[in-house]
Amino acid sequence: MNGKEKIIETAVCPFCACLCDDVVISVDVERNRIKEIRNACTFGVEKFLSAENAEQRLKKAVVDGKETDYEDAIEKAVDILNAANKPLIYGLGNSGYNAQRVALEIAKLKKGVYDVTESICHNLLYLELMKKGPFYYALLDEIRDNAQVIIYWGANPVVSHPRHLSRYSVYPVGRYAMKGVMDRELITIDVVDSELKKISRWFLRVNPGEDAEIADI
Repeated sequence: MNGKEKIIETAVCPFCACLCDDVVISVDVERNRIKEIRNACTFGVEKFLSAENAEQRLKKAVVDGKETDYEDAIEKAVDILNAANKPLIYGLGNSGYNAQRVALEIAKLKKGVYDVTESICHNLLYLELMKKGPFYYALLDEIRDNAQVIIYWGANPVVSHPRHLSRYSVYPVGRYAMKGVMDRELITIDVVDSELKKISRWFLRVNPGEDAEIADI
C-alpha cells in the first residue's frame, strides 16, 4: 500500500455461496474508487463495482414508500411484529449469518414461519431425494479434497457459479484427486444441453419433470 493505492489481497466475494476468498482488489484511496479486480468471475466483478453505484443504493430507510430514519423504521417493524399472530419471515438470500440468526430467533419467538428462497428453487430436488433415504451434505472443501465422482443435476455452474468448477469440484487438486480433473469423473443430468456436456464423461438429458423418476435408479 502507498499513499494513493491500497491493495486487498484476500477479499471475499459476496456474490454467491462459493465465497471465493482469493480476490485481489486495488483501490484508489484518494478517489475512493476501485482500480482493478483480479481472480473474480464476471458476476463477482460486477458485484464489487456495484458498491460504487450510489444511485442504486437506498440511502435511508423507507416506510410506506416514504424515507425516514432507521430508528423510526425499526420501531415500525417492531410494531408490525408485535401485532402479528404468525409472521412469515422470507428471503434472506443476501443477508449475512448474524442477520439470518436474528431472523430465525424472531420467527421462533413469535411462533412464525421462517422460509428462504431455496424452498422454491434449490431444495425441490433435495426434498425428493430425501424421501428415498438418507441424504448427506458436505462442505465445498470436503468435495474438493475427497470427491472422485461429481454430479451436476439440473445445474450449470458455467453460467451460474463460474469458479465452482475450478475451485471446488472438477479441476482443483484434492487429497484423493492429486491429478485434478484427471482423477475425477463428471456426470451431468439436465433438461437441456449445456456447456457441461463437452466436459462430462456421461451426460444424461431428461424431460422436464422426470427428475424424481430418475432418483429411483
